[in-house]
Amino acid sequence: MTATLRHWWFGDDRDNRWVVPLAVGLVVAELAFRAWASFGSWWNGDDFIMIARVFGPGGTTVPGLLAGFAGHVMPGGFYLTWLLTKMSPYDYALPAASLLAMQALADVGLLRLLMLGFGRRWGILPPLIAYLATSYTVGSAVWWATGVQALPVQIAFFWAMSSQVTYLRTRRPLAALAALAWVGFALLFYEKAILVIGALAIVTVAYFTQGTARQRLRQVWTRYRVSVLASLVLGVGYLAVYVHYGLNFAPATATHVPIGPTADVMVLRGWGPVALGGPLRWRHDPTEPISYANPPSIVVLLAWVCLVLLIREIARSRSCSLRALCLPGFFLVSDLLLVTAGRAAVFGPAIGFEYRYITELSAVTATALAFATMPVRGAVEEVQVVRPSALLDRRRTVAIACAAVAALGTFSASTFVHNWHRDMVNRAYMTHLVHDARTAPAGTQVVDAAVAPEVVFGFAHPNNLLSRLLAPVDRHLRYVTAATDQLAYPSTDGHLRQISVLPTRHVVSGSTSGCANRLRHGVRTLRLDAPFALAGGWVRVSYLATADSSITVSAGGVSHRTSITSGLHVLYFSAGDQPFDSITLGDLIGEAQLCTDNVIVGQPALTGGS
Repeated sequence: MTATLRHWWFGDDRDNRWVVPLAVGLVVAELAFRAWASFGSWWNGDDFIMIARVFGPGGTTVPGLLAGFAGHVMPGGFYLTWLLTKMSPYDYALPAASLLAMQALADVGLLRLLMLGFGRRWGILPPLIAYLATSYTVGSAVWWATGVQALPVQIAFFWAMSSQVTYLRTRRPLAALAALAWVGFALLFYEKAILVIGALAIVTVAYFTQGTARQRLRQVWTRYRVSVLASLVLGVGYLAVYVHYGLNFAPATATHVPIGPTADVMVLRGWGPVALGGPLRWRHDPTEPISYANPPSIVVLLAWVCLVLLIREIARSRSCSLRALCLPGFFLVSDLLLVTAGRAAVFGPAIGFEYRYITELSAVTATALAFATMPVRGAVEEVQVVRPSALLDRRRTVAIACAAVAALGTFSASTFVHNWHRDMVNRAYMTHLVHDARTAPAGTQVVDAAVAPEVVFGFAHPNNLLSRLLAPVDRHLRYVTAATDQLAYPSTDGHLRQISVLPTRHVVSGSTSGCANRLRHGVRTLRLDAPFALAGGWVRVSYLATADSSITVSAGGVSHRTSITSGLHVLYFSAGDQPFDSITLGDLIGEAQLCTDNVIVGQPALTGGS
């Protein structure tokens, strides 16, 4: 070990020589847990919509990458999804490795911030554990769509904060621009990264200025003008882009939706318990992998008692400490308003039990704990110990508290991951579908149907269609709306099987003997025994033809020009969504004739099986 590396690893102070080795060990342990979570996972839900979008028309163009996605603007996330899927379609190893690499970059960023901002001291370990061990971000380890948004924000928060602290100490403009560059990087993945600018401002005002509010603002402008101007340029410029491309709800909606129920869920039952290792219990539906926090009331009560006592002890033993609460307070208020306006108005306040809406608070809360308990090196106003604390200044007590939080958080996170791994119901479906698409003979005729709703919800149309989802692996299937004999359709287990129509209506026979319905020239209308009014209907025509011919078929307001084959065959074609009580056949060519006495209308049969 070189002298420089040995100095970084152990330092000069014997009392603190094991701080960095222990911190690195904690990071390695957390990354091992994340590797188990990520590599045992697979694509889910929004992931498929992202794949369908980037492989759809114009998906990788600049307008396509910038197009809003459920209120998000995330060109970086879309492009990375395209790149990884292009390299290895529907192989989750690359996304899992990417999530793990991003988590490692965030961990190193936090360690850098703690070392640079507070020095080599045992006090940096509790904030590190508060980030590594709690279950805020467990969804980012198993769900690509969540991780590719949330992890860049956490990366930017830590690295931008450490660059900002360097700038505030040295006044070097490049450090200020580096901080904003990290924010700009994260904005490519998630619009909430704009909040990091607010966090940088809070630390600047709280610890690197002094005096009254007016005096502090004046000092910010005179001393740190580069950071102020760069933040304004980035913030205003990005907000203009977001409003144009991504804003799909009216911010004023938040004033029309009661904020109390959402605050109860997100703050009292969400942030409070999870900050100390909760929620311990999850509400899980085995038909989907995701779990929702469901902390017992006694856990919520005990968590808040502990939080209040901890804050009280910090305030009693440290000067300039409570201002650090502005960090989680700012993010909680922002998250609350965003969720109330953009999600709770549609899904109700219970949506706040999904931690992906407060995931960045893992980074913010840990950082706030550091700023509240330790002096920032080079700060104008430093946190000072005004009286010894039996809780904060005794290593044994702190170690026990950290071990308890780490154990509870690991239990909560591992339960979430176990539920996710066990109940990835869409994995088998999509694995079958992708395999059949890859191995199907060239020219195989397939209905461009929607996949099962438990894989992709119907509201995502057209990004729930086979042609979009199979685009990364399919270059040889033919998506048709009419075909003779062989026509594949996705079954309930995801396999592509021969289509079958469940009879709902029949054509009334025109004769009781011989050919019931004969077609030579012109067009013939065949009446159903009752009107058909269901969307997504299909028509099955068993026929005998005297020669090959093209034919026009119509039902439900939609016409198809297809073909028939000489001999005894079956013709399938899709009906439109308009109610109808008859179908039409006609426009044969040459001397071809067609005879049919078996015509049914109904829904495609979605049967599984081996």
